[in-house]
Amino acid sequence: MSSPSEFPHYFVRLNGIRLHYVDVGPRDALPIVLLHGWPDLWYGWRHQINALKTKYRVIVPDQRGFGATSSPDSYEFYAKKIVTQDYVCLLDHLNITKAVFLGHDWGGAAAWTMANFYPERVYAVGAICTPYIPQPKEFIPLKYIAAKRPTFKYQLLLADEATDDLLDANAEKFFKYIFGGTVINKPNPRDFNDNLLSLKKLELDPNSKCLLSEAELEYYVGEYARQGFHNCLNWYRTTELDWKYAANTDRIIRHPALFISAGQDPVLVPAYSKGMERLVPNLTRGHIEEGTHWVLWEAPEKVNAIIMQWLEKASYSHHYVNLQEGLRLHYVDVGPKDHLSIEKAIVLGHDWGGNAAWSVALYQPDRVLAVGAVCTPYFPNPPVKLTLEQIVQFRPTLAYQLFLVEDSTAVHFEANALKFFKLIFQFPPSHVPEGAKDLLSMMKLLHDFEFKPETKRGNITDEDLAFLVAEYERQGFAHGINWYKTVEFDYDDKAEVDPVLPHEALFIGAKKDLALPPSLSVGMEKLIPNLTRGEVENAGHWVLWEAPEEVNQILDHWLSKITTKLGLSEP
Repeated sequence: MSSPSEFPHYFVRLNGIRLHYVDVGPRDALPIVLLHGWPDLWYGWRHQINALKTKYRVIVPDQRGFGATSSPDSYEFYAKKIVTQDYVCLLDHLNITKAVFLGHDWGGAAAWTMANFYPERVYAVGAICTPYIPQPKEFIPLKYIAAKRPTFKYQLLLADEATDDLLDANAEKFFKYIFGGTVINKPNPRDFNDNLLSLKKLELDPNSKCLLSEAELEYYVGEYARQGFHNCLNWYRTTELDWKYAANTDRIIRHPALFISAGQDPVLVPAYSKGMERLVPNLTRGHIEEGTHWVLWEAPEKVNAIIMQWLEKASYSHHYVNLQEGLRLHYVDVGPKDHLSIEKAIVLGHDWGGNAAWSVALYQPDRVLAVGAVCTPYFPNPPVKLTLEQIVQFRPTLAYQLFLVEDSTAVHFEANALKFFKLIFQFPPSHVPEGAKDLLSMMKLLHDFEFKPETKRGNITDEDLAFLVAEYERQGFAHGINWYKTVEFDYDDKAEVDPVLPHEALFIGAKKDLALPPSLSVGMEKLIPNLTRGEVENAGHWVLWEAPEEVNQILDHWLSKITTKLGLSEP
């Protein structure tokens, strides 16, 4: 196991303190800030630092009041908003725009608070053991919080300044006790509050296994001796300040989020996290049943596996740009930045995105290296202008679009958003209303559907559904539905350009797609002479999620072929 001296240590003066932190991993990798709790140090994350540092930039401070971070004595400087300002300043010092924030214990509270106060500096956020509990609308004193959640009773003791001297005078015994020592002279050895009150006389089983080695225990005792326990216990003295600071913040955390619960945590019991999804709609959960509050050390492999899997999903690089007429475009940009010239790009789309990809090649051919679509055939203009009603006569699978263009449909979907996505992504229903026989009738009867309590359908999870619902809540369904109302405009625009697309092109059909069956693509080669075809046998319209390996294999093969053909890479 790595000793503290094996990590690179840094110090910086910011926000009224001298902050100590460890900073490892590639400088240009996604930055992850790990925040410890009480009575811990940066070193509490040692197992996670070693697991993450090969792929991510890992930044781990001693929080204000702890270890080598020098801090003021007054409790007012430990309000969580001020704590989060430390990390805004640290990101500025390191020239980092955004980071992933993960915390444990009080570090978890600080991570959630970072997403509340400074959401623009957070890629993603999460906590181990610490559920997201936003500030109440009315102030609740700590003594009433402890009465409601008896496992928090000890916090009244820690908020009492008399406890500072008690812990200073018995630091080694305290750490041995809290990190795994077994009490042998108390009738209720698990009563944390009573054991702290009796710390001087507490007797520990000499054979009980401490989670710290002798060297690590010595390190913790030495680090806490730097400034004593007073400053770190100030974190328990800011209940009212934290409530006042949070009065005007958004309680909803919309970032990709992670919560890992520990089944045997006697203080932050997993039940406290019930209903978090209402406030953290993009939440991913992990659970380690045998873990206690010190699960970071007890089960590091399991914790690390959950974190790594979540980071793979959550660490997309999100960007925004303001375009004409008030349009603010959100996009994800990943991968090497010098691989292709931005003067041209390969454009691929799915569903309406496929239509948009073909349109980019049609209207801006000089900006397109190659083009393709999944599920969406290339439809040139018919000989005469047709209304949507006339198009549906030729292509009955598109009948549902007549319902989508009705003015009341957006409100109907908004009132039943979760049911809409479960229906679209074919989650198994527990009740199908009478008359629901095709997509059109199902959409109209959406309110009357009931769904089984499935948490996953193929590669689509409850977390994915929650993300979609939250994203569509931003502006409702009306704007997205507008794409179905431009048939006549699109006809007029297409009439002015050559319908032939000379680019290298790809079309991937999904054999079980009921709305856009591959048969609609017959004859595309007449207008796209350099077309490559692929087809996925056992998937429907959501083939990107249903059969990602097959789709990716087709894409990889095609991209390898055209990059060589277009001279974009060495053969």
